[in-house]
Amino acid sequence: MVRILRELGRIIGALAVVAGAAAGILAALDTVPGALAGEPRGVVKVARVEDAERHLGARLLVPAFFPDSLRWPPAAVSYVFGPPATALLSFDARAGGTALLLAQSVPAATPLSEELWPPANVMSTTSTTVDGGRLAVDRVLDADGRFWSQTSFVARGRRVALRSAGPAAELARMALSLEHAP
Repeated sequence: MVRILRELGRIIGALAVVAGAAAGILAALDTVPGALAGEPRGVVKVARVEDAERHLGARLLVPAFFPDSLRWPPAAVSYVFGPPATALLSFDARAGGTALLLAQSVPAATPLSEELWPPANVMSTTSTTVDGGRLAVDRVLDADGRFWSQTSFVARGRRVALRSAGPAAELARMALSLEHAP
């Protein structure tokens, strides 16, 4: 009986080693696509705003005011389930290059996911009034040495942040015009 228990213990031990090694290999392989694409783990890229809305189970906010200098639809749409669940829309300028980032927590006013919202250093802060609304706008410097105008606030129960390469007044106007995607 002792011999059978020893043999059973060795079999269970071998199975545990094999299962652990398989789990480790699968976890390592799971990070490869994101690493090759330069995306942090957990970031999902989709083709359209509607796809992100369907996966997150919430309508996304987009500006009703949209400058002619930007291209619609977004050049990139991505999200993370979180916590906190966050969606990021990236818009290109008509002249080329990324010109607007719009991030929002889904569905609550929780902080934005650090995996999606790129870090930047605040250089200065001003207050802007547009269409009767007042908004704090930061001048930020990103990791690539590029200056942006940025604002962050709570709208319709969620944390929203916009970062624009355009004028601060244009950014404020977009921010104050946020509504659900058509």
